[in-house]
Amino acid sequence: MKRIAGGLVLLAVFASCLWATYPEIAKNGIVNAASFKMAGIPGSAIARGSLFALFGADMGPDPGVGVSSFPLETTLAGVSIHGTGPGGASVDAFPIYVSSGQINALLPSNAPLGSVAFSVEYQGRRGLPVFVEVVDTSLGIFTWGGGQAIIQNYVSEGQTPLNKLSNPASPGQVLIAYGTGLGAIREPDHLPAPGGDMNVPVEILVGGRPATRLYAGRAPGFSGLDQINFQVPADAPAGCYVPVAIKAGGFYSNAATIAISSSKGVCSDPLNPFSGTLAGAGNRLLGAIAVTRASLHIFLYPDHPFLVFDAPVETASASFFRADESFLNADLTLPPLGACAVLGMKAPEDPNKALVHPPNGLKDAGAPLQISGPMGTRQIARAVLGDYFALLGGGVPLVGLPTPLPPFLQPGQYTVKGAGSAEVGAFSATVNLSAPLTWTNRDRISTIGGGVLNCPTIARDQPLTLTWSGGNPGREIAIITGLSLTGGNFDAQGFFVCTASLAAGSFTIPAWVLSSLPASATSGDIVGVLLVGNTDYPHA
Repeated sequence: MKRIAGGLVLLAVFASCLWATYPEIAKNGIVNAASFKMAGIPGSAIARGSLFALFGADMGPDPGVGVSSFPLETTLAGVSIHGTGPGGASVDAFPIYVSSGQINALLPSNAPLGSVAFSVEYQGRRGLPVFVEVVDTSLGIFTWGGGQAIIQNYVSEGQTPLNKLSNPASPGQVLIAYGTGLGAIREPDHLPAPGGDMNVPVEILVGGRPATRLYAGRAPGFSGLDQINFQVPADAPAGCYVPVAIKAGGFYSNAATIAISSSKGVCSDPLNPFSGTLAGAGNRLLGAIAVTRASLHIFLYPDHPFLVFDAPVETASASFFRADESFLNADLTLPPLGACAVLGMKAPEDPNKALVHPPNGLKDAGAPLQISGPMGTRQIARAVLGDYFALLGGGVPLVGLPTPLPPFLQPGQYTVKGAGSAEVGAFSATVNLSAPLTWTNRDRISTIGGGVLNCPTIARDQPLTLTWSGGNPGREIAIITGLSLTGGNFDAQGFFVCTASLAAGSFTIPAWVLSSLPASATSGDIVGVLLVGNTDYPHA
């Protein structure tokens, strides 16, 4: 009996070792806790004295545990974060929140600079290290919802309400932004910071206009949290989604948005029909329908002898979803006329990493939808619950892809109908499609190589002017969008959207916008996209 019992004990110990799990940090899973910029995007390094996040698996308890008081310790709920830098210099971070899939921590001000290997230890088990670049300054802006900045309107010493659609700022008003990554401090990091301007060079853009810097330093009473006070420029564009970007350490932060209005009351924005519906209204059911016709000029496989061809693509899409005034989506919340917004792919497990179509919280509207116009009627199939898409005409003529369809979209009025569901009632909406503009300097953008290898490239350190003609200036605006990928596996990507007056016939993309994108890969199926188009969004 003793031998049998001993055998069972040995078997149990063996099984325990076999099934032990070790903390795992995801690829590109160490990011600034405010911007969540992935490695490869400019400004994605982690600064000394900043808050950072780690995404992965089996890294801590479930449910998560957060700190409740000072001083901060290097271990929380059995979790510790170890870093080893060049020359073997080591540092232990201060965990602030720990869970299985995400850890938020404070990097001490004396952390080694350069490529630092971080590993997570949980209950005595230590995972493999992941490298991240540690620098003096790398700023991120905290946001709420999908990307609106956590910024307070300064009214008086005791009155600093959150900026939002229902509470916009005024030109000339002082605002208080919160971020992390301004850099190291001399005081102990694990205790509440005393505050004080850090004298770090900071440049602030509001809707592309320079703002006056008033203060940039630690938020008093916090650890790792930075506060930037600035004054809204008098000529800042009004709108519900005005981009704010702050440059520190040579790079711009993530571009968050604020609401600006020259009049009292809720934000009013003719470019964004959802803004008036969402301002102060709580959770609302919304629907968005888009009919798009594009002429793609494609350079395929730029690292080999490749094809250059044009491909018309005609699509229809629709989404039905619930949202409140924190909602921000690159497809549906445009910057003011003449301004640009920059977005980037975020950390692997960040639920807000895809700030483009479709939104979260999708709702069923029945299936399929129908679109009718001058060329007849087509169906718009349901791709996933609440999200619909159809290729109406054209396509890319490549082996393995659907055969291009005959043209369907012509200038005119189109009606989209849906039978609805229990959540979304039956509906009918009209969309007007006009003749497309002509991008007049498309083929004169600077190029590299020669002969067959004549693939266009765009410098990211200087502005780029685009010109066009045509469209309907009486009721349309111009939209310019760009996308840059670090590789064909979508490791990191940057995206921007600008709006412009169609009647102006030209627009210059600022250098700060292009420099915020990652450098495109030199190989892959798609490494970059630049689009210029016209849309019938209403505008002043």
